[in-house]
Amino acid sequence: MPVPTGIYYMSYYAAGAVGNWGAGVAFEGWGWLGSVVTIAFVQALAALIVVFVWRRPVNNIP
Repeated sequence: MPVPTGIYYMSYYAAGAVGNWGAGVAFEGWGWLGSVVTIAFVQALAALIVVFVWRRPVNNIP
């Protein structure tokens, strides 16, 4: 299964690069506070996605 693994690695490293870039831009503009707020915002966004998207499995056994 090389294709799913490649897609996973590409997504992982691309998102890491974008995240580092965003935190760096915030650091340049507002210092450490901007960087920390940006990281906290992204973490909160990830938590909201999990809350609204993650579904419990339906038990179809009678």
